Amino acid sequence: MRTKSQDLLPLIQKTAVRAGSAYDKQGQAFEAERQAEVVLLEKAIEASRPALPSICSRVAEVPEAVERAELIPDLYLLVDGRLAHASLPGSPSVMVITPETALDSYDLTEILRSLAHKFSQQVAGREPSMKAALLRAERLEALAKLVE
Repeated sequence: MRTKSQDLLPLIQKTAVRAGSAYDKQGQAFEAERQAEVVLLEKAIEASRPALPSICSRVAEVPEAVERAELIPDLYLLVDGRLAHASLPGSPSVMVITPETALDSYDLTEILRSLAHKFSQQVAGREPSMKAALLRAERLEALAKLVE
């Protein structure tokens, strides 16, 4: 005579296999998502590389005089496109890290939003002085023609 407990054994075996499979697939999905985030961060940095000098500033407190832009507190983008984080929280000294390591501690959307904001600030801040410089150049060219 079978007991109710014996009837549960096949159910447990079957659902345990399904649960294990779902767990493995979930892990694979999370890893695929993570790799996609790494690729996206790398592409964003590569796309912004030519303009990095416009958002980076020299930090005199560190012996290396590193040029960097702070994206998020203690996360920096160096002028050469590498990521770094503060050696100690709030410290001016930094350690270079990989995009993978950055994403262990920081949110991709927050990093990208900060980078986009930094470039927007540069455009807005430099546009008036650029227009004024172009106007001065036009006036100087006109003056040069009069002097000829």
